Amino acid sequence: IGYRYGSLVEDFYTGYMLLCEGWRSVFYSPAEPSFVADFPMALNDLLCQCKRWAVGLLEVSFSCFRCPLTFGLRHSASLIAAMSYAHYSFWPLWCIPLTIYALLPQFTLLLGLPIFPK
Repeated sequence: IGYRYGSLVEDFYTGYMLLCEGWRSVFYSPAEPSFVADFPMALNDLLCQCKRWAVGLLEVSFSCFRCPLTFGLRHSASLIAAMSYAHYSFWPLWCIPLTIYALLPQFTLLLGLPIFPK
């Protein structure tokens, strides 16, 4: 189904488009689950799934016509809903500061440089 929309995250895109068309969201929690999810069993499968999600979310966030910051505000989405979808769609970019903050202390210890000025 994701190829129909041109995105790998069709659930995100479908929910976002329905919100922009004026649909209202509700939380429904049945007594017994109607669907039991399937999850990756190996680390390689999990990494492939996370990469697929990251690529799909970045495709939606950097597209000219579907960016959550611009498209939702031009249509019937509220500012809070557009910001929530933007936060979720730009989630893959968090890997950059996390990687820097994870590697910076190790490099400074190896090179003998102080992290903070004296």
